[in-house]
Amino acid sequence: MMKANTLLVERLQLQMQRKNINARELAERAGLGRSFVYDVLSGKSSNPTTQKLAALADVLDCSILYLMGDSDTPNKSESTPKAAESVVNIASLMVENTSDGGTLVTEGEEEEAYYFRLAWIKNKLRAEPTDLRIVFVSDNRMEPMFSKGDMVLINLKDRAPEPSGTFIVFDGERLSARELHYSGTADGKKIIASTKDSPASNATMVIKDAQIVGRVVWLSREL
Repeated sequence: MMKANTLLVERLQLQMQRKNINARELAERAGLGRSFVYDVLSGKSSNPTTQKLAALADVLDCSILYLMGDSDTPNKSESTPKAAESVVNIASLMVENTSDGGTLVTEGEEEEAYYFRLAWIKNKLRAEPTDLRIVFVSDNRMEPMFSKGDMVLINLKDRAPEPSGTFIVFDGERLSARELHYSGTADGKKIIASTKDSPASNATMVIKDAQIVGRVVWLSREL
């Protein structure tokens, strides 16, 4: 069976030939970076976001489902139940100010959602779409692993740092990425947070369970 990213590359190249357009022109018309298009065509970018694929599909006059391998025809108007069910939208989380001066974590509007392949979520992430949310990193404290503006997928049901890992934490003001791990004995375990830019200064920062939003399971970054 042909790998999804191999099929994506072949269909992109085929549509580029049909439209008589090269990689540089495709990137410019789609409003994307040239390096992104080159990486996709070379197979280096194995899981580009659907938002960027949609931009490429629009320029190439084909459907995103065709590029993703979920439709056998490039016709935009062609759709099948199988194709429609093969992608799911994931809502984003954001912090909003409340009337009493506080802050609240809310979900973005449906039109701001991002779309992912259902099979990839279930087989690669081993998760359910309803348990996933998108968060945009708010600071550079986790560089070089994460930078401000990076888009991450988090699993809301995975909130215990066992094993240790990277989580999105709400500190009352913003959603931030933090490395979390347990410290102490079984009777008095504490959740300790650290950051990449200054791990020593954050070694004693204790995080409450209620502050943990979810574990980071996937990262997307602009090139």
